[in-house]
Amino acid sequence: EAAGVPEEAVAAARGLVDQAREAQRRRDEAQAALLAAVSAEPLEVEVGAAADALAAAESAGVALEAQDSARAKLDAAKAAQQRRDEARDAMGAAVAQPLLLLEVEGATAAAEHAAAAGVGMAEVAWAREKIEEAREAQGRRDAAQAALQAAVAPAALQVDVAAAEALVAPAEAAGVPEAAGGG
Repeated sequence: EAAGVPEEAVAAARGLVDQAREAQRRRDEAQAALLAAVSAEPLEVEVGAAADALAAAESAGVALEAQDSARAKLDAAKAAQQRRDEARDAMGAAVAQPLLLLEVEGATAAAEHAAAAGVGMAEVAWAREKIEEAREAQGRRDAAQAALQAAVAPAALQVDVAAAEALVAPAEAAGVPEAAGGG
């Protein structure tokens, strides 16, 4: 009994101080974990871990302004990652077509959008390679089709049959539809 205070009251006060110290430690740890969880660039934030850290910070009594700031960063990360994922999906769909059917301009735009949205360089490079392969295949097809059409364009009696026949196999190999040759 110090200064006339009963020992039970002193023990209770010490218990409350210990509880307060523990609550403050949990709050400080939750705040540090929350700040760490949202400190990365939006595309690098682990959204699930950040959401868990935010929930822990709320229950630990972290200051509302710190929670609000973290929530804004978390929302920005979710939005950026969603834009990136949608751009990746659009790029993937654009280059999933067979080379001769791939719409080169649209796929190029999708790849540029994906790069701007933060899709990985390797994924974008792969798509650009596929687009270039399509551009080349379509160029070969178009050239073969033009050569074949030029060979069979004259009146039937003026067609150089041997030359036209020699162009048929390369045209087919390049993807020229049969109808393009008139057959």
